[in-house]
Amino acid sequence: MFIWVALCVQICSVKKTLHCLEAIHMSQSGALLTLLVDQFLHTTHLAVARLCDMIACRRVEMLLAENVQVRTLSWGDTFTN
Repeated sequence: MFIWVALCVQICSVKKTLHCLEAIHMSQSGALLTLLVDQFLHTTHLAVARLCDMIACRRVEMLLAENVQVRTLSWGDTFTN
């Protein structure tokens, strides 16, 4: 019983850590993705792995959307000049 409670506490603290990491500034996305893949994604706990996957996917989507916006602005600027 004690081992199960300790495991639940550990999983809850990892989930809280992941929620804090989710708020990291966009300029640190590469470091965040590296940390998520290296430290959290390979866990055997499904809830932690799913949360890690969700954060990583969302961050990659934001980076891709940001890249498309920058390209669109650049392309539009060159055409109007």
